[in-house]
Amino acid sequence: MPETLTVLGLDAADFRLAQRWDCENLLLDNHREVRTFSYSLDVPATLEVWPTIATGLTPGEHGVVLDRMGWDATPGLALFVRLAQALPEAAHSWLARLKECLFGSGVQRTEAAHVFERGSVYNWPGLTPCADWNTGGEWFADVTAGDLPEEVFRRRHLGNAGKGIGWLAGQALAGVP
Repeated sequence: MPETLTVLGLDAADFRLAQRWDCENLLLDNHREVRTFSYSLDVPATLEVWPTIATGLTPGEHGVVLDRMGWDATPGLALFVRLAQALPEAAHSWLARLKECLFGSGVQRTEAAHVFERGSVYNWPGLTPCADWNTGGEWFADVTAGDLPEEVFRRRHLGNAGKGIGWLAGQALAGVP
């Protein structure tokens, strides 16, 4: 079996939630901070930084650059998103597939070479489709707004993490480097 490199990433852990949920071992107080110059906005943004990690290139070089306006500022779109979020959970993935069929993913992806070229990659912003990541972001927004109980968020988020761990196990069994 070939050697396997596994990268598990935590993006923008919320200090208050990490304390409340007894996950202080994940905070920067216990680990070194990752510093990056590789972003175009006032603060690092996931969709720019994660392709940088995988490619070693700046956003201008790998091509995934966010505009300062942001998609939430598009008139009417924020209302549509809130209406879609009010639908039952089962409808979310169906709506995401429909939207992608009609309009494309709307998410920039790099064409640059990356560290996973000889293997495979799952749910990596800027490299692959990220349905689990997007759904997790919706849940996070809902729990932050008080529209979703924390225990429901935690259960759903752990289920998403379990899907990722299952994917990793499957890749290792398939001999993916």
